[in-house]
Amino acid sequence: MLVGCSISRFKARSSFLLQWGWAHLKSKAQDVKVAVRCALQHGIRHIDTASIYKNETEIGEVIREYINNGSLTRNDLYVTSKVSPFEMKDEATTHAASKAILDRLGLDYVDLMLIHWPGAAKTELSSPENAKKRQRTWRALEELYTKGFARAIGVSNYEIHHLEQLVTYAKVLPVLNQVECHPKWPQNELRQFCFENNIALAAYSPFATGDFFSDSELFFYSTKDSIRMPR
Repeated sequence: MLVGCSISRFKARSSFLLQWGWAHLKSKAQDVKVAVRCALQHGIRHIDTASIYKNETEIGEVIREYINNGSLTRNDLYVTSKVSPFEMKDEATTHAASKAILDRLGLDYVDLMLIHWPGAAKTELSSPENAKKRQRTWRALEELYTKGFARAIGVSNYEIHHLEQLVTYAKVLPVLNQVECHPKWPQNELRQFCFENNIALAAYSPFATGDFFSDSELFFYSTKDSIRMPR
């Protein structure tokens, strides 16, 4: 399991964004449930998943477990999911995929719905068709937002030119762009663009997918300051 979404908490037009979250990649069903319970027990309230991770059903079961036993309310939680590159064919496909996400989670809405990747499956990344599919997918997410099934909408893995295209046709601007970002890959230009356009930047893999924990320079300074490195 990965810690993700190291962004500041602030009012993002229509929804609060939380500073830390727990992201779930492809894992065994029981492992997912254990991880979600552990995260909730330790105060994490942002659960980040995606259609392509194939674990929304297990996450939803744990969320409902905590809500039904009175430990948490739905308003205590911030749930993010993402439509996959396989769900970007047209607006109808994305609508159906979004409904399926909610059904698997067992929720009436998600706090944030993202386009997972700027390219559709089985389409060359450089193909002009991708731009058309991104626009159609965004239209579907805007409708999801206006109908209240997503409290906020955004994107993931978008580069500057993708965002520049998006802002030209978006009726609802993205609140967030979720990308890999850490000291080894600071994404300075992208972060500046997002800042200037009031788009939050969320960092997934903020520890460089664990590479930091074996970094010799980081190990030196952690030892110097008597900080124990995770294993």
